[in-house]
Amino acid sequence: RTEPCRQAETSEMRCYSGHGGLSELLLLDHPVVMRLSSTNRREYSATLVGLDMSSNVANLVVAGEERRVALAELAKSWSGKYVLLWKAPKGFHDGLIMNHRSPAVSWLRQTMAAVDGNGEDASGGFDGALAQRVRAFQLAEGIQPDGMVGPLTAIRLSARSGQSGPRLVSEKKG
Repeated sequence: RTEPCRQAETSEMRCYSGHGGLSELLLLDHPVVMRLSSTNRREYSATLVGLDMSSNVANLVVAGEERRVALAELAKSWSGKYVLLWKAPKGFHDGLIMNHRSPAVSWLRQTMAAVDGNGEDASGGFDGALAQRVRAFQLAEGIQPDGMVGPLTAIRLSARSGQSGPRLVSEKKG
């Protein structure tokens, strides 16, 4: 797992490892690599590229081949662990906190303006007002509202603002 993540960092990509369910993956809205177990307990990797919640089917890529798998079958072989590759904003390393100044803070201001509709101010730094906007976003997204921008918050901000990148193909019930 570490080698692909190291390679990703050379292209301003990052790895985010998580543990959750399909609803979390729908919120993340990115393809993820899942670790699955076969019936004889051998582990293998598959990339989740789509979810069709109306049909209860997941679209996986395994060894270069796309497969449709019933969610009930996926539940038998997936522990909930996943790795997501995402494009980090320029200057983003481990996260953004109050008083931080970098190109990533400019990205954050522009992205927050796109997501919450409030104008982008010209202060340039990560100030208390921006932290409050981040907290409101985190609260609405089900993320612990700490006002800091870690990978999970940055991934969700990118997805909500419509920034380019790979997305999870999904059809939701309704």
